[in-house]
Amino acid sequence: MAGGSCERVVRRGRRAGGFRAVEYPTPAGCAAAYFPEANVLVPLDHTAEVSNTPVSKSVIIRVDPAAAAAGPAATAGPPGA
Repeated sequence: MAGGSCERVVRRGRRAGGFRAVEYPTPAGCAAAYFPEANVLVPLDHTAEVSNTPVSKSVIIRVDPAAAAAGPAATAGPPGA
């Protein structure tokens, strides 16, 4: 992903749009996002066994570049996206 490009993040049919790619020294294959903007990507039944809190640190996603994101409208995204 090119730094500064707009992206759509997808997880099993759930979509969050309007994200901007920013380059950080993270391990290959890893991504980071702010919450609550990315909450839509975490299924309600994806919770920790003991605390029952959302398991937001292990969500498998796909990132579509801006050109591919021009398809159907995103179901959620940051304000103003």
